[in-house]
Amino acid sequence: MIIKKINRASIEKRVRSLGYEIPVEGLRSWYKENREIVFSLIAGLLLLIGWLGETFFGLPVAIATTLYITAYIFGGWDISQHAWHAIKEKHFDTDLLMVMAALGAAALGEFAEGALLLFLFSLGHALEERALDRARAAVRALADLAPKVALVRRDGKEQELPVESLQLDDLVIVRPGVRIPVDGVISNGNSGVDQASVTGESMPVDKVPGDQVFASTVNGEGALEVKVTRLAKDSTLSRVMKMVEEAQAQKSPTQQTVEKFERIFVPAVLIVTVFIIILPPLFGFPFRESFLRAMTLLVAASPCALALGTPASILAGVAQAARNGVLVKGGMHLENLGRLKAIAFDKTGTVTHGKPEVTDIVTFQSSGWKETDLLSLAAGAESRSAHPLAQAVVRAAQTQGVPVSVMDEVESLTGRGLRAVTNGTTIWVGNQKLMDEAGVTLAADAIQKAQSLQQTGKTLFWVAENKKAIGLIALADTLRQEAASTMKALKKIGVEHTIMLTGDNVRSALCHCRASGSHRLPR
Repeated sequence: MIIKKINRASIEKRVRSLGYEIPVEGLRSWYKENREIVFSLIAGLLLLIGWLGETFFGLPVAIATTLYITAYIFGGWDISQHAWHAIKEKHFDTDLLMVMAALGAAALGEFAEGALLLFLFSLGHALEERALDRARAAVRALADLAPKVALVRRDGKEQELPVESLQLDDLVIVRPGVRIPVDGVISNGNSGVDQASVTGESMPVDKVPGDQVFASTVNGEGALEVKVTRLAKDSTLSRVMKMVEEAQAQKSPTQQTVEKFERIFVPAVLIVTVFIIILPPLFGFPFRESFLRAMTLLVAASPCALALGTPASILAGVAQAARNGVLVKGGMHLENLGRLKAIAFDKTGTVTHGKPEVTDIVTFQSSGWKETDLLSLAAGAESRSAHPLAQAVVRAAQTQGVPVSVMDEVESLTGRGLRAVTNGTTIWVGNQKLMDEAGVTLAADAIQKAQSLQQTGKTLFWVAENKKAIGLIALADTLRQEAASTMKALKKIGVEHTIMLTGDNVRSALCHCRASGSHRLPR
């Protein structure tokens, strides 16, 4: 029999020759992130095998003990490191007591008991770290919203620079459709900006020179020149990230009480254990008997349930909330839920769907147009625009099965709407300012209808053919179907006030407040 030595490189070469890739870095990264929980599960598996073998299958004591000792190593690896760091920092915590208790159990010959103690405690530690890692990943995802580089004009030249190196009053060029990299003021250009990630506004906001913009918001179809008013470290997004990190670091009152108790309890137990070992032999008691009693006290006094109960219950609550789409930023906030009398909800994406939808299609009797024809014409003009409002019109036509009209020419008019040409006819789609510029005549009843729609918080598109207005299309961020019933359910369980927070305009806010049954927080 010939045994050929095969090294790792040859195996990887053979696997790649078959057309497969080995995600080595991915595996290393996964192992690094999950090592603690992997060690804990290995410890639990070894403990289970040893106990089942010894109890039911007559496994020799030596083999079972070897399995338990190996479980000690895996289960106690990280706990012992935590305990050592605590000793170096000159304070005692539950980690140290758990390690001492496990060693005490081993001294009594109860290896299974000690391995179980280390397994439970290491698993609790691992789950807690996993939850914290997910929280940190959420903060990193928030940081990824902001661009890392910006196109800057300095000394008449345009160059890409890291956002961190920008200075106050630098002029940043923002191309259409990209995220704005800095907090600043527009010095040149007009565009609609999607600010939902910062202010929660459901509709893009038209921006003109002199208006403020925020880092991580999305520029629309117009190019902008933005003067930097805040450094990257002081931007609105950076301050939001800092607040989130501080909230995640907060501990619940119960956890704080447990930690204060640990600072007194752990050294007290260790001191009493030492006294039980030393004092009885001085009065004639056998040393072995006093040592056994001391170890028994140490194991019995280990606050495993106390140390694991509070973090485990809080983590379970946070995890369950996350499965249902609710982000709880710390154990303190989770405990406070039981005492709440008022809850504030963000409007965009929570009370509402978070994206504009067509709500009304109005045709003027004098035009002779049908609603489907008006929608077809508007969708044809808007189909070449990437603006969220334009896409909502196109989406409405597709949903209703209305064919989209073919346009020969489309011109975007930033901040106003667009002009399109079909079969020699000019079509105008946009706001009232565009209608005035195009010389479109607006009847009194049409203006009255538009005002009534705007009073309900809706955004309007006027549609005109040449110089004649033919109809209106109203859009809004629509209310979630379950919003009103949720507010009623909260009031039934003791929440007296349900408040809606929004950066949207007052009319839209009031409309959604009335529809959902919540209260708007006064400005």
